[in-house]
Amino acid sequence: MNLDEEVESLLLAVEEKTVFTDIYNLFYDLTDKAEFRKMCVPAINKKIKATITSIAKRIVKNAVISGFKAVKVDRYKLWHGVFYSDMRMSTFFYFEKLDMGLVSVSGPNSHMDIARFTVGGYSRCTH
Repeated sequence: MNLDEEVESLLLAVEEKTVFTDIYNLFYDLTDKAEFRKMCVPAINKKIKATITSIAKRIVKNAVISGFKAVKVDRYKLWHGVFYSDMRMSTFFYFEKLDMGLVSVSGPNSHMDIARFTVGGYSRCTH
């Protein structure tokens, strides 16, 4: 599968799949590709950051968010990044085209909270 096809597969998964870990696995497979990583440019989007911060504070009650770093892949209108929620490693990705993405927050004992979100709020949460 070429890069465009992998991104299209991820787009469909974000919209349709209900097992969020499966979606994240597709995302991580994509980020393993050097060709994809070369497209990533550091960027800031205050609305995305505010939304993700709000979600992380719901997952980890009143978490202190730190180390927020984001990149954008213009070709796919895709944002992704990392941050800490009270020292818990957290990641996100977001497609502008869908106004949808996922955020994950690590927990104790390999536990992971994952939420699907839009910039206006979030819909489902799972562990």
